[in-house]
Amino acid sequence: MAKYLAYQIILQKLKYNNVIKRFPKYKGDIDKVLDDMGWMIDENGDCVGKQTN
Repeated sequence: MAKYLAYQIILQKLKYNNVIKRFPKYKGDIDKVLDDMGWMIDENGDCVGKQTN
């Protein structure tokens, strides 16, 4: 379930903040999937690619 939600967040079909509010038990797993795939959540709650320096 967490992987599905993470993919929907990446595709911008779902908003991260709304998903975490509704499914708080998946927060850690969603964060891990996003991180492993090179995504992060910005200060506005949007999914964005990680910046590499």
